[in-house]
Amino acid sequence: MQKSIEHRFADAHAQIINAVDRDGRVVGWACRVLRDATSNLVGKTEKADSAAALKQETSQGHDTGSRAGAWRTLGGLMSKETVKWEDKYLRGKKCLVLQALVTDPSGQGRGFGTQLVHWGTDEADAEDLQCWAHASPSGHSLYTRAGFEEVGRSDFDLAEWARSLTITSRAAR
Repeated sequence: MQKSIEHRFADAHAQIINAVDRDGRVVGWACRVLRDATSNLVGKTEKADSAAALKQETSQGHDTGSRAGAWRTLGGLMSKETVKWEDKYLRGKKCLVLQALVTDPSGQGRGFGTQLVHWGTDEADAEDLQCWAHASPSGHSLYTRAGFEEVGRSDFDLAEWARSLTITSRAAR
């Protein structure tokens, strides 16, 4: 997770915003990336590299049964699936991608997630662009309420860590 966050901060195309409650506590954050039609697919090289590293690590007998190993496994699977969906839907298109949206449990149900999604969709609308996001099962309804429609689904069997990832899209309004 830490490497993923560091990668987002290092991406010159990424914009990141924090959601802060009235007491000044950060209760969420989001990342959006504006991609033009000639951009490489979102993170394709890094994702392919991480998937290859995961395969090598697993084949060398590293512990994928631990919590950290399970997170690496999930990250590798999600990266592979993300590249597949991006190749199918984003190649050659200018769009805005909501790459991450996180709300602390203390901020959930208080409108922070909705505001973070709108931060992305408002920019997409201003640029007349389609907006893309990958949603966890717990976040799916948040995107649906913002006008996103499911265009694909990736399911993962990793018990308590994650069960599925929904690929969503929203036309500019």
